[in-house]
Formats: sequence, C-alpha cells, structure tokens
Amino acid sequence: MTRLGRGWLVLASVMAVLVYTIDSTVANIALPYMQGSLQASQDQIAWLLTSYIVASAVCTPLAGFLATRVGIGRVLMASVALFTLASVLCGLATSLPEMVLFRAFQGGTGAALVPLSQVLLLKAYPPALHGRANALWGMGVLVGPILGPTLGGWLTEYYGWRWAFLINLPVGAFAVALMLVTIPKDEPDKTRRFDRVGFVWLSLAVGLMQLMPPTAKMLGVSDSFDAKQNIEAGVKYLKQLQDQYKDSRLALAAYNAGPGAVQKYGTVPPYPETQKYVQKVGTRYLEARKNAPASASPAA
Repeated sequence: MTRLGRGWLVLASVMAVLVYTIDSTVANIALPYMQGSLQASQDQIAWLLTSYIVASAVCTPLAGFLATRVGIGRVLMASVALFTLASVLCGLATSLPEMVLFRAFQGGTGAALVPLSQVLLLKAYPPALHGRANALWGMGVLVGPILGPTLGGWLTEYYGWRWAFLINLPVGAFAVALMLVTIPKDEPDKTRRFDRVGFVWLSLAVGLMQLMPPTAKMLGVSDSFDAKQNIEAGVKYLKQLQDQYKDSRLALAAYNAGPGAVQKYGTVPPYPETQKYVQKVGTRYLEARKNAPASASPAA
C-alpha cells in the first residue's frame, strides 16, 4: 500500500473509532433532556447507558471470530454502516423502549470498531512503523471520550438531543466511503470454528456483571452497602485472628473456613481452595502489612 493510501486508511480508521468513543459519552450530557422528552424516570433513563455498555461488552468477543471467518475489512465496514444506522434510529426514537433497544443495537454493532480498526492499521503498516500507526489510532481512542461530553452538550443545547446521535450520519457515511476505497482485500479463513457454548457462557457472565450495579441500585441494595466499611471490618477481623492464633496461615484459615474449623483440626483445614489462597495470597498480604512502616498505617 502506498503512503497516500495508508494516510486515507488512517483517516477512515480514526473516524470509525471516533464515532464509537464519542457515542460512549455523548449521551451522558443529553440524559436530562432525553428523560423529559421520553417521559422516563431517572432509573429508567439510565438504561440507555447500561444497554449500550452491556451490548458492546457481549459482542466484543465476536469481533475476532467474524474478522477471521469473513474478513477484517468486510466486518469493519459493516460495523460502521450498522453503527451509523443505529445512531439514526436513536435520533428518531419516540419512546423509552425504542431508545433502549436502539442503544443496545448501537453498542453491539460498534463493538468491533475499536479492536478491528487497530488490527487493520497494523496490517497496513510495516513492523517498523507500528509505533506510528498505534499513535495515530490512539488519538481517536483518547480524543473521543474527551470530545463526547463537549459535543453532546453543544448539540443538545442549540439543536436538541436527537442531533447528538444524528451527527454520526455524515461522519459514518464518509468513513464507509473511505473504507470502500482504501481497505485492502483479505482472504477469510473458512475453517475457523465458533465456540457457541463458550460464547453463551461468556455473554451471560459479562452481561450479568454489567447489569449487577444498576439492578442493585434500582432495588435499593447498594444504598445499604458501604464497601469501605466492609473492607475495614474484614481487615480488623483478620488482624484479631492473627493475634489470636499467632500464625498467618491459621488466621487466614479461620478467616476463610471459620474459627470452628481451625479449632477442630488444629491446623489448616484440608480444603484445596483455602490452602491455595493461604499460600499464594494471604501470607504475602499479612507479611506486607506486618512489615509496613507505621506511618503507612491509617489513623485510628
């Protein structure tokens, strides 16, 4: 590929990354306006962010498989086109369920933009210029989240919150046009198999972990949970056990299995999980706290 061709490819890849990273933060500023327009509560409107993040996290593992099976260029162009379409649908949504659905569609179709655009640049540049390619690509990754709130606030204030999504139409169309001309053809690997079971379990794990914080907040669980207090209480209890048993391994065994188990066996209970934790993690932690200078200890 010529130097000019690589330059156009960089521009197309950076624009693809920009529309995705900008949209990850652009909706934050528009949420109050969208809440009134869609007649949603504060908890309900937060699902616009949650659906985008969850769909993006679930669909990201598919990017590598599809790129190998179909081709990096085809998948990247399809992702930009579908992401642009999803942005237009978000701008035209008239109800909260529609908006949540379109935001999930937007996050899912844009999941491949960041990883595949970087792979495409690294394939187009020789190894000696990979540092330059990564620097140019990283510009889009870093500028997008910074530019998103500013651009979203300006568009929402003067043109309405719908333009925070509709602005992606000309940018996405231009990026697709550039990719059609600049992306080199690659041969897909038709022999690559898809791990369906692994993908289902990974999707459930990632999706549920992403859904856990907003669901807990909606149910009121997080209001009664103070992580700092629980950590401090756990450290205090562990120190008491260490003073009681005069041995780090016994203290950690009591902490994990309960004091009764240590009193029964007189030693570390024969549980593989407890032994592994004690040997690899717990002993180092207690020794580090024991050897720490007094000035590093928190004030009483």
